[in-house]
Amino acid sequence: MSSPRVNAAAPVEIVPSSPLMPDDFVLRLTALKELAGLTWERMASLLGVDCRQLWRWRQGGVPGGGAMLSLVRLALQVPGGLAALTGQDVLVVRIVNYGSMPADAPTGDGREGIGGGRED
Repeated sequence: MSSPRVNAAAPVEIVPSSPLMPDDFVLRLTALKELAGLTWERMASLLGVDCRQLWRWRQGGVPGGGAMLSLVRLALQVPGGLAALTGQDVLVVRIVNYGSMPADAPTGDGREGIGGGRED
């Protein structure tokens, strides 16, 4: 697996954040559930955790690292989900790897495919 390319010429300012869970995490979790249109049971299943674990989070418990990663991955699939989970304005940009698509595959942008279709 290749490493992501980093532009060394443009340093990014990283603002440190608190390692503690935000006080309104339960509200954020609920907002994500509602945006996704899920029941608590279905959300637990998608996150790969037991319903009791999700209930603990709703009572103020803290998700572990793997569970938090699952929450972020779920939030990325829900329009507005990452913003709801983080409490910050977020713009998610999806990059489509056109190089792995057949030349005549639909791209969704009005073109026939990467090569514009083939005239054989």
